[in-house]
Amino acid sequence: MKFDFDKITPCGGNCSDCKYFMNSECKGCLTTSGKCVKMWENGCVIYDCCQKHNAKFCGLCGEFPCGDFFRITEWGDKDALRHHREAAEKYRERINGTMNVYESCPKFENGDFLIRRTEKSDRDDLLKVYSDIKAVPFFNGDNCHGDDFHYTTSERMEQALDFWEQSYRGGWFVRFSVINKADNTVVGTVELFNRGVTEDFYSGYGILRLDLRSDYEKESVILNILSLIIPPAYGLFGCESIATKAVKEAVERISALEKYGFKKNDNKLIGEDGTEYSDYFSISQAVNDGSGKVLL
Repeated sequence: MKFDFDKITPCGGNCSDCKYFMNSECKGCLTTSGKCVKMWENGCVIYDCCQKHNAKFCGLCGEFPCGDFFRITEWGDKDALRHHREAAEKYRERINGTMNVYESCPKFENGDFLIRRTEKSDRDDLLKVYSDIKAVPFFNGDNCHGDDFHYTTSERMEQALDFWEQSYRGGWFVRFSVINKADNTVVGTVELFNRGVTEDFYSGYGILRLDLRSDYEKESVILNILSLIIPPAYGLFGCESIATKAVKEAVERISALEKYGFKKNDNKLIGEDGTEYSDYFSISQAVNDGSGKVLL
């Protein structure tokens, strides 16, 4: 069976195959955060459960199959158990083995945000992010040759976009745009890469940089973004642990990181020129759910 993992719903379906979607009664649960058609107007328990467990669909959850899962069979999919097991196997193959993120870059979305590779057309929205003086102190410029990521002109923003594209083509890092689906506005970026073999503690770590417009520097927003990007990042970037920087002033960010499972790490990240950088938090693959199972 072929699965479209860009469109798969938490219950394992595809909105484009649903009668409610086809007759325009519903815009799709990925768009409405599970609050669609009359029978689910107060929210879908499967959608809410997958959000809680950071799972794209039930088959990827560490508690699969649970009691709530069998509601799907009541809705008509008598082979739901087999379908989800097959989908989970195919998805993990795609993420962990067959997919090269620098050849085919996936996108991630839920009812609130879409995360996809940054495009030139994002320039004007991103200029509002990188010219936001309140946001700049939270950007991570460690080991970036003095760039503080404070861009105040369209030309400078375009230069950054060109460099990010060059870096992707060179296999150095991936820069994703974070899009608020409510108004289709780019409100920040995520950068991810594997450090490779280094002389410091963070050898082989995935490094995450998260740059957000200051009005989105909120615990709930950051938790939402982490739940989308962290689970698949291990496989995509070939790492068992991920580190990210949060300065002490980033109170909302630190709270979100800790609630997600990141721990403050006292080890210094050593830059190319020997500079030591601090304020890093890290998480390992096995702690992405309470049982030690990996959620993708």
